[in-house]
Amino acid sequence: MTALYAVLGHPIQHSLSPRLHAAAFRAEKRDAVYEAHDCDLADLPHVLPELEARGVVGVNLTAPLKVEALSCCTSLTGEATLAQAINTIRYDGLGSRGHNTDGEGLAVFLERHGVDLMGARVVFIGRGGSVRGIVPVFHRRGVATMTAIVRSERGPIDGVRLVKDTSALADATLVIRAWPASAGPLFADEVPPEAVAIDLGYHPAITPWVAAVRARGVKAANGLGMLIEQALLAQEFWHGTMPPRSALEEAVGWSDPFTA
Repeated sequence: MTALYAVLGHPIQHSLSPRLHAAAFRAEKRDAVYEAHDCDLADLPHVLPELEARGVVGVNLTAPLKVEALSCCTSLTGEATLAQAINTIRYDGLGSRGHNTDGEGLAVFLERHGVDLMGARVVFIGRGGSVRGIVPVFHRRGVATMTAIVRSERGPIDGVRLVKDTSALADATLVIRAWPASAGPLFADEVPPEAVAIDLGYHPAITPWVAAVRARGVKAANGLGMLIEQALLAQEFWHGTMPPRSALEEAVGWSDPFTA
């Protein structure tokens, strides 16, 4: 039987996850399909059981579902427990196991491109579900400090200083934008030229925020590299094997996002 996989989020039409995972299935000769479902918070308690009833093997989750989906899983990995957010679920007939690949995906991408996290001074613009997944991994990688610029200081994240002002940007060595694209090039003119900047969004390929910080001389990239690493880690979580990175890169026309 053809195995079923899916990605859920809202909006979802821009997602490159179906293309990446289809390439992974071809590379490993798996008989599988990967569907994209537009799903908001109100839909989640209904959509996941419907997919499980159809025999789904694996699910990916994107905004705004990563925190709320915790309660939909029968067990969690250590990474998901630390993050208190999930972006990947595995179904095995005994239940659903939630996992988080956000932090490891971003860390691997950065390290592959020569960005050293040890001693980094990290500033997040926003604090969504992706940030919750990134923080525990960055702790393990030895970052020096983590600050999040937020609208409200409610809902603390362990190890992250929540602030409403932008003063922390002055000393940042790594700035990660985790706010919706609709907010525009928020605080781009305050990112230090010597910092590295990552926009977790990847549509369009050069987001307005990436364009704005590059205009200041900042080394900046979108979130596609992180997405590729997340897809590889999800495949490993589902199957115990990791497809060749080159197959996924070819599927999305990969080029170095720091220079594209």
